[in-house]
Amino acid sequence: MHRTSRNVACLFIYPPFINFLKIRSLPMLFKESIESLEETPLKVQKTITNIKLLNSQSEDHITTIEQQIESDQCDVQKIVSAFLRLEENEKEMNAHLHSLYNFIDGQTGTVELDCNNFDEMVSKSALVLKTNQISARELGEAGAHANRERDSAPCYCGKDINAKMIACDDPNCRIEWFHLSCVGMAQPPAGKWYCRECRKRQR
Repeated sequence: MHRTSRNVACLFIYPPFINFLKIRSLPMLFKESIESLEETPLKVQKTITNIKLLNSQSEDHITTIEQQIESDQCDVQKIVSAFLRLEENEKEMNAHLHSLYNFIDGQTGTVELDCNNFDEMVSKSALVLKTNQISARELGEAGAHANRERDSAPCYCGKDINAKMIACDDPNCRIEWFHLSCVGMAQPPAGKWYCRECRKRQR
């Protein structure tokens, strides 16, 4: 695998980059609601047009009823028919208005839901980024602590501190304590003893 390919592969599993991809995709959340909102003016205009048409028809029916009532030759059948059509027109107008109300209410709900999803995704992304920063800091602190422990570890081997040991008498000794077996001794000497590094430094 080429280095570039490896870098890209690593980038895609890098948490901050994953969060970046999520944040970058946030505008897509509003795609559906935006498209629906674009239809709203057309829906409103169509509803208004239908209501105007029905209202005009209702006015004609009212005129017919008034004319029949004032006429010397009143046609009851025409009056009843006009009343029935008025009633139908009223139902149709109410249906159009109810449909428009539901449509607008649905658009409002969709936008509100998208906004909530947007806020939630941003909050989660920010939380993950913050968690990654904290984890990175803790990892760095743990590494520094491990380095300090390693630097202060006894003897060259840095192993068991419970074995028989001897201390270097140089106050500036970097290691200070050594295993007898590691410095080739069976018992501590009677006088002062200096480790190999300190003896070299004293020369």
